[in-house]
Amino acid sequence: MSFCRWGSTYGNHDSGILITREDILATEQKYVNAYTEHGGETLPGTTNYYVPIYPPLGASEELENGPTVNDDVPALILWFFDSRGGRSPGGGFPATVHENVIQWFKDESQRMKVEWGPIPAFAYFHYPT
Repeated sequence: MSFCRWGSTYGNHDSGILITREDILATEQKYVNAYTEHGGETLPGTTNYYVPIYPPLGASEELENGPTVNDDVPALILWFFDSRGGRSPGGGFPATVHENVIQWFKDESQRMKVEWGPIPAFAYFHYPT
């Protein structure tokens, strides 16, 4: 049986008086095919993370008339940025990707470039930075 992997990140419609981002994340993480992760306690927002996507197994064999593929290096990086926002019992909070998350992205992508070389990437977020 095959299944589709998926991930999400949160924005201003994912917090409310009766539900938190942590509640949503706990529910999502019950599914084995969910990539969604908690971004750690040091970053503002809940779902700031990345998913490296690797080539298929055996792709490192030389392709006919083409380059070799290193299946130890991601072929793509998917970035997820929590743009926060919404309501909580204490009131509202801003709907932006926090500058600390932007710095984390810059630092991590530079680390990846040093380790693996340039890698294509996609970024997902609710509100633009």
